[in-house]
Parts: sequence; structure tokens; C-alpha cells
Amino acid sequence: MKVSNGVIYSSQQNLIKIARLDYPGLTSLKIKKFMDKYSAELKTIDSVRTEIIKRNGELDKKTNQFVVKKAKEESTIKEINELFESEIELKDFGLKLSSFINQTISAADIEVLLQFFDNDVESDK
Repeated sequence: MKVSNGVIYSSQQNLIKIARLDYPGLTSLKIKKFMDKYSAELKTIDSVRTEIIKRNGELDKKTNQFVVKKAKEESTIKEINELFESEIELKDFGLKLSSFINQTISAADIEVLLQFFDNDVESDK
């Protein structure tokens, strides 16, 4: 399944919360393999994002954070948007929405899951 880097970056809190729930053994293994791949992709995305900000910014000694120079704001935003818009292929780990059906999860969590897994659950219309 193709997923944008922006979706990967913005989904981390929901996916970590969902991954911490209890599942049957095989489902837990599949979720672990997915989270390993997801975490590696997230780390790469964050590293590239940080490098863009460092390259276009200056270290603020008071906050110890990089601040983008005003003259480079627009180009920095463009680079980060391009990073977040690009897509990667995430391997099919054999998980579908029904893998999570017996858990109590929020509608926001389901929305995140649908970004990564096929919906094989019939809903009332």
C-alpha cells in the first residue's frame, strides 16, 4: 500500500496507542512487524525534515532549537511539503481493519488505520 510521508509523520501517536493494545499472538506479531517498518520510515522522514530545517536555519541559543531564516522560509516550507507529499510503498503485513475490531478504539484511530490497512469491515448504511 502506498502511503505519503505526511501521513506516516502525522500518524505516530495514534499508531503507538493502537500498537500498545492486547491482540492475539499472530496479530501481535504482524503489528510488531508493521511497527518496525513504520518506525524506520518515520525515523528517516524526521531525519530529512530536521536536516532541511538545520540547513535553512540558525540555532537559537536561548531555546537550543533551529529557527528558519526569514529569507528561507518559503523555500523551506516547499521542501518540507515535497518531503511530506512523496509516497512510499509499505509492505502488506496481512493486517486489515478487522484485525483491530475487538479493541476499543476511537474514530480518529480508525481514520488512521484506514490510511494503512484495507477496510474489510462492513458498516451499517
